[in-house]
Amino acid sequence: MEINSKPHNTNSYHLAGIVPCAGQPLDFGMEWPDFMMPVAANYTMLEAAIYECAYAGCEAIWIVCNDDMSPLVRHKIGEFVQDPIWYYRRFERDKQEFQKKIPIYYVPIHPKDRNKRDCLGWSVLHGAYSANDVASKLSTWLKPDKYYVSFPYGYYSPEELRKWRKEISSHRRFFLSHEGKTVSDGEYLGFTFTKTEYEKLVSEVKQKSTGLWNKDRTEKLPLDKRFSYRFFSLKEVFESLKPYKKYEIKEYWKLMGSKVKVNGLGDVDKLKPLIDKDYNIQELIDAGYLKPEVKQFERLSQLLNHEGLLKNEKLIDKIPYINKVLNNGMNTTKKPRVQHDTIHKVKGLTFDNIIVDLSVWRPDPRNFEPVRLAYVAYSRGKIDCWTIGSSGPYSLAKIQNNWREILEL
Repeated sequence: MEINSKPHNTNSYHLAGIVPCAGQPLDFGMEWPDFMMPVAANYTMLEAAIYECAYAGCEAIWIVCNDDMSPLVRHKIGEFVQDPIWYYRRFERDKQEFQKKIPIYYVPIHPKDRNKRDCLGWSVLHGAYSANDVASKLSTWLKPDKYYVSFPYGYYSPEELRKWRKEISSHRRFFLSHEGKTVSDGEYLGFTFTKTEYEKLVSEVKQKSTGLWNKDRTEKLPLDKRFSYRFFSLKEVFESLKPYKKYEIKEYWKLMGSKVKVNGLGDVDKLKPLIDKDYNIQELIDAGYLKPEVKQFERLSQLLNHEGLLKNEKLIDKIPYINKVLNNGMNTTKKPRVQHDTIHKVKGLTFDNIIVDLSVWRPDPRNFEPVRLAYVAYSRGKIDCWTIGSSGPYSLAKIQNNWREILEL
């Protein structure tokens, strides 16, 4: 399998998104495929991966999905997705004129590769091949210069890619990382590669994996040792790709089956004996979840002042809050008494007391719109109203000087 390397117009730059769905067997046992596992209301892992490609700046998205799942996926996803950068533009009068649709294409693993090379890494490579092969036959303007890969088996906020959109479409290699780990370490994190790197990865398939026969071609290999590439992990497929620069994301979760390791402590089955009940210190120590040293502390407040915790940078800012909760008997299960929202979202609601923050306002070319917003903001309170003033030259409808006139509207 080779990518067409004929020269084409160098003034255009085309980024193709690859979403590999085939070749990743998990064991959730649900009616839908594992890559369509919901992560929120009406929001699946696959939709998050497509949304990530859209935020990355992909001009087309190729979903690698076999024929048995393709109808369900196509029914759920559709034929295109809106580019969120253009869709959420706020200042155009006719937003539809500025919206940009990103087409979505569905390609299956080739039958000759199934049960031979169809691991998740091969889905990535096959998606790149299909994108180049189909696009080059349509127009040289559509030939991908670079591929961005988004996995529907790991979740992080797609919006994080907004700030790196230019870097993703540059000629340099782009790798997302979490705690220093990337796809080269087997993580389901987005990355880019070029046609040259594609050819290198495909050539490694023949070097790393076995076929039907042994090296001497004198006899066939045992069934479990034939076509070993189908069992390759992401790390084994992409370990030769080294990131030019790692772009760290803060939060990241992997979609895991039941046969996983939890923090290196063993199988997840070890957590099953834990049930919803009250535990004493000794029971938690015996179960291995607390160290025996905690028995020297009679109260949690003593533990919070321990020098070992005070050296932990992640806990320093949280300790005063925990002490406050302990001292005041705060009930953390109740609904918060303070709600923070935009003026648009609190329209129609009322509160006992309100605080209007004018320090983040920016001028609006529509003359009466700021006055309407100011009226909505200051008419939400039943008892009292406070204002955080603006130190800049602008404030909402010049409310700091005209608040009486606005409230009399």
